[in-house]
Amino acid sequence: MKIKKIYILCVIIISIMFFMENVMAIENKDLINEILSKTKSSTVEMGISVYYDINTNGKDECIKWLKDMNLYDNNPSEKSVYDDNYTYEGLLKTENNVQIKDLNVRDKDKNVKNKITINNNNVYCREFENGYIYGYIESRKDGDVNRISIFIRKLSKKNSLNDLQRQINISINKNANNINYYKYIKAKVSKDSVKITQNKIENYLKDIGSKNISTVKVNTGFSSVAYTNKYTPISDNGKLIDFNYAVIKSYDGVYIILGTPIIDITY
Repeated sequence: MKIKKIYILCVIIISIMFFMENVMAIENKDLINEILSKTKSSTVEMGISVYYDINTNGKDECIKWLKDMNLYDNNPSEKSVYDDNYTYEGLLKTENNVQIKDLNVRDKDKNVKNKITINNNNVYCREFENGYIYGYIESRKDGDVNRISIFIRKLSKKNSLNDLQRQINISINKNANNINYYKYIKAKVSKDSVKITQNKIENYLKDIGSKNISTVKVNTGFSSVAYTNKYTPISDNGKLIDFNYAVIKSYDGVYIILGTPIIDITY
């Protein structure tokens, strides 16, 4: 009888350990990679927006960042923009057929190209391009500080979003304040419809205990937000959210865009 009790106790302990191991494994899984796997989606592009404040010269910060990222062009072209509210609309659109088509080109030219779009006493901006990388860096004077805005997009069939963020982190001014990141990844779904893909992602978010899940219909699909407790959250109408995803129908198939805390581009 005593041996039986010991056996039962051992079984219970092993079961608890196995359960805890599975729970920890689920918690440690990368959310974005898990969704890519569950929806059988292939990465086509990724991007990061960064915003921060500095007390030093804004133009110098822009140039230093570009040099540290190997994105500086010694002979930039100039495009005079007299409106300080220039929006970079073309760069912030994810649906760019020419760029997506570029993924099929094996040896795309990787010469760094810069274009100075704004250069006055208050605002300095350079747009940049290097192979599969596109974006801009802008400094905007606001009282005693300069507010830096960066957007960088990388076209790639591999999810290297975390590596890209680490590279950006190293290049940012060490005395920067109020740093905020917005990240996204865009991927093409292999075969499922918009509705099936939407349900797969929502069910997975529920399975891992996500809260505040809310979905709205957009022109060609759905856009949803959730609080997964895995990223730095923001408040949306009094509710915490840290994850935003969209499932959209395009001319050549279904795409998903996964962003944190929100998708900071147009689609």
